[in-house]
Amino acid sequence: MTIRTLLPVLAGLLLIAAGSPAMAYESPAYRVLSTTDAYEVREIEAHLGVETTVEGSYSQSRNQAFRRLFDYIQGNNTTRGKVEMTVPVTSRPASQKIAMTVPVTSAPAGTGHTMQFVLPRSFTRDTAPEPSDPLVRLVDVPAEKVAVRRFSGLSSEANWREAEAVLLEALRADGLEPAGPSRLAVYNGPLTPWFMRRNEVVVPLR
Repeated sequence: MTIRTLLPVLAGLLLIAAGSPAMAYESPAYRVLSTTDAYEVREIEAHLGVETTVEGSYSQSRNQAFRRLFDYIQGNNTTRGKVEMTVPVTSRPASQKIAMTVPVTSAPAGTGHTMQFVLPRSFTRDTAPEPSDPLVRLVDVPAEKVAVRRFSGLSSEANWREAEAVLLEALRADGLEPAGPSRLAVYNGPLTPWFMRRNEVVVPLR
């Protein structure tokens, strides 16, 4: 990937980088149901999202996926209007389904990953601008009950999977059953010091 193609990605990441607290940006509303030393159980409200899928592993696909979504909120849509940045930016295996009820299955590494931005609550299905890029789509994200484990540091796949392993073990010990594979939620850009970053691994629950 050239410097020119990376510039939109870097510019977008600056929006959620150091200097502006992650929680200053709008995020989906949720209610905390319970907390333990290892995780938090939340009930997340239904909301709108915009997403795209790119072939390859998470590390291979995330820059291209982010660029497509950042272009959308910068005006590559039917209204040519800008959309406010929100948090978190989430990533999941491409075979993980959002429609219907809950995710179903994970995808082997290299078969693709889906990245999603949350749309501001001021938008409805009728008022949200449609993407001009056919590879970007609006989605209705249903309400769900999830277990969340927070971790700092890099939002790498290795750190994602390490936090996932701890979370899944804790859920098993507490008799809670995952309803599908995990997703990674990122709240900060790369200029935020690693020890101040907020990342979360999110597992849907039955």
